[in-house]
Amino acid sequence: MHKPRILLVDDEPAIRLLFRTFLEKNGFEVEEAEDGETAFVKIHKFDPEVILLDILMPERTGNELVAEIKEWKPHVEIIMVTAVVSEEMKTECLSKGAFDVLNKPVDFDAMKETILAALERRGGGQS
Repeated sequence: MHKPRILLVDDEPAIRLLFRTFLEKNGFEVEEAEDGETAFVKIHKFDPEVILLDILMPERTGNELVAEIKEWKPHVEIIMVTAVVSEEMKTECLSKGAFDVLNKPVDFDAMKETILAALERRGGGQS
């Protein structure tokens, strides 16, 4: 059975662990990246179907990365995750190609539904 591949990009190890635990229990294959540079390496090697991308990270923000990722891998769905988001930031992320923006602390049921909707848009719902 195919497990949808999810890449978690967040500079906080505790958040990555929390998300990974939830996602793996729900049948997803998960990889992690702690920053934008590592994310590009993981995207190349892991070929995720969905990326959970933190907006506020040091050096390169998720907001900067979303357009670069979508230009390189337009088929990958990106769900932005952030503790602090203004309507302007949310609109900017969506205009750059993000599928959706979720607020931290994340409602895990809503996150799962958003991931499944993103997979459905790709044409590859969970098996």
